[in-house]
Amino acid sequence: MPAEIPAEHLEAGEVAAFLHHALSAQARKRVEAHLDECARCRAELVQVARLIRTAPSRRRYVLPMSLAAAAVLVLLLTPSVHIPGRPEYREPAITTTAAPATISPLGEVGAARELIWSAVPRAGRYRVMLMDDGGTLLWRIETSDTTAAIPDSVRLRTGAQYFWKVEAETGFGRWVASDLIDFVIGPTR
Repeated sequence: MPAEIPAEHLEAGEVAAFLHHALSAQARKRVEAHLDECARCRAELVQVARLIRTAPSRRRYVLPMSLAAAAVLVLLLTPSVHIPGRPEYREPAITTTAAPATISPLGEVGAARELIWSAVPRAGRYRVMLMDDGGTLLWRIETSDTTAAIPDSVRLRTGAQYFWKVEAETGFGRWVASDLIDFVIGPTR
């Protein structure tokens, strides 16, 4: 019996919010449940994620000239508070980067031929790991893309549970990882 197609599809705003980790936990679960059932929305999500990854950054900040001039004057005329003989220290910059979001496969699936995840801004490469339910590493790859085709040499059994995760390299020696995600190869429908 073919899978039921959901009556309503995700809106563009929901897709964008999902990819930018801007949904509440409840809304995220609802979107993930919908993606499990709707191939059309999954395909749209993958296309949007690829588009975001390849789009150049276009953030521009515009300040009125009078405001910019006032800010420069304040910086120049404000006296510096420095105690002679005492070195000045700065706190290290605190930065956070969103982890990649796993897109497919999730939950029970008919087949798993590729792993798909969202892009991470300024990530140079991704490290993907696929494990069986005993924690044995079945396959590992590093790629610059947001999809990885599972090779034919990796045999996935029906009814078996598998786990996968993806890590994104965000700087020299810095990696951010997705949650460990599980899926089960179910019987073909």
